Amino acid sequence: QNFAVKYSPAYKEVTNTLTNETYILYQCGGTPPSGSATQGARLFQIPLTSLTLPDTVPYAFLDILNVTDRVQSVSSFSVAPCAQKEVSCNRTAVDPSQLGNATVLGAEVLPLVDGIAGTTPLAEPAPANVPIFTFSASQDPGTLNRAEWIKFMGLFFNKEKEASDYFDSVTAQYNALKSKGAAMTDKPVVAWISHFVFDPDEYYQISFSPYKAQYTEDAGGMMLDQAAVAMVEGVTVDQFSNTTLDFAWNGTQKGFDTQAAARRAFLGVLAGVDVLIDETYSFDPTSYNETAFLAEYGISANAARSLPALNGTSNKVFREDGLVSATGGLDWFEGAIARPADVLEDLYGALTSSDPSAREFTWFRQVEQAPTVVTDAQCTTQPTCTDVKPTPICPLVKECPDGTIVNLLSTSGCEYASCSGDGDATSSSTPTAAPTSGAAAAAAFAPLAFAGAAAAALLLAC
Repeated sequence: QNFAVKYSPAYKEVTNTLTNETYILYQCGGTPPSGSATQGARLFQIPLTSLTLPDTVPYAFLDILNVTDRVQSVSSFSVAPCAQKEVSCNRTAVDPSQLGNATVLGAEVLPLVDGIAGTTPLAEPAPANVPIFTFSASQDPGTLNRAEWIKFMGLFFNKEKEASDYFDSVTAQYNALKSKGAAMTDKPVVAWISHFVFDPDEYYQISFSPYKAQYTEDAGGMMLDQAAVAMVEGVTVDQFSNTTLDFAWNGTQKGFDTQAAARRAFLGVLAGVDVLIDETYSFDPTSYNETAFLAEYGISANAARSLPALNGTSNKVFREDGLVSATGGLDWFEGAIARPADVLEDLYGALTSSDPSAREFTWFRQVEQAPTVVTDAQCTTQPTCTDVKPTPICPLVKECPDGTIVNLLSTSGCEYASCSGDGDATSSSTPTAAPTSGAAAAAAFAPLAFAGAAAAALLLAC
C-alpha cells in the first residue's frame, strides 16, 4: 500500500507515500500536538465533521464507511444519487483548480469545512492552516491497491475496523473471481482504445495502464503486446503517459502524415483484437451506440468486417459509461474505484458472454446497450435539502474510573461493556475529553485486534 500510519499515545501520524505528505490526526476534545512531531505536517481534528470533495473519487469510499452525512459539498460531476442531491441543493464544491486560491478558500471553503479531500497535490502547497489532504486511490496502479485506500480514508473518521473489514471482503471476492479468469484456456485479446481531440492535437490511442492490464488478465483476457505496437512505424509514446501509445496525425505527437494513414495503422493493430473497450469521451453517453463508434473512428462497413470484435456472432465493443449521472458524469471515475471485485465481475462477463447485449452490466456496457442514468431522485437518506446532522461516531472503547478499558457493544447510544464494580452489564457513556497521557492515552490510539483487523481505539464520540 502507498500510505502508512504510526500510532502515538495522543494522535495518529499518517503518510501518503505517493505524494510524500504527512498528516497528524488528533482526537476531538484533545489538545492539538505541537513541536517537532508536527513539523511539515497538516493537523486535523478527527473524526472530521464537514468535508468538501472537489473531485468525484472519494465519495464512494465515504459512502462505504457510512459517513456521507459529513460531506458538505461535492463535485458537480458526481454520480451517486445523494451526491447529486447535494449538487441540487447548491452544495457544489469549488473547482479543484481553485484550491490554491486563498481568496476562494477563505470565502467559500474554510468557513464551512474541517477537511478538503483532493485527489492530486496542489501545484503550490496550500498554507499550513488549510485542512487539505490528498486521497490518491486513482493514482495507485493496482486494482485492489486502489480499493485499499479505504483504510486511509477510514483513519480520518476513526473507522479503521470498518475499512479493514470491507477490504478483506472485497479481496476475498476479487480473488474468487480471479480464479475463474485464470481457469480460462481461450484468452481473448483486449485493447483499451480512444479517439483524442484537443486542438491542435488529434490521435487514436491504445492504453496499457497497469490497472487496466491487471483487470484484463484477472478476468481471463490478455493485453495487446505493447512492445509490438510501439514498433509500428509512426506510433509515438504519449507525452503524458508512458503506458499510452498514440497514432497521431496532428499536434505535438504527430507520427503520421494524414488521418487516413494513422487509421490504417490503427485498424491493422486492432485486426488482432477480440474485445475492444472504447474510452472515447462522449458528451452524451446515452446517444453513443455502434453507429457513433464507427463514425468516431471513421470505420467503414468493409473495414469493420476485418475486425474480430465487430465481425462475429456478437458485437464485442464495450464502453465504461454504463453507469452515469443525469449530467453525463461517469461512475467509472467514482464508485468503480472502490469496488474492484464488481468491476472484475463486469469485465469477466464482457469477455465470456456469447451475447453481451443480453447481459446486465454495471460499469461496462456493450456499445448497443443504453447506459443506466442515476438521478438525485434515487437518494433515500437525504430526501430534502435540510441540513443533516452527522451521526456521532462512537469510540471503540471507553475508560473506566479505575483506568481500565472496556469495549463498545452497540453504536446505538454508545453502549459499552460494564466497568468493574458497575451494577449493570452495560453502560452508556460519552466522555467529555480524550486522555493525553498514561495508559488510557496509549490505548486510545494503539491498534486493537478485531477479527484480525487493526482498529484504533478512541475515547470520545464526535
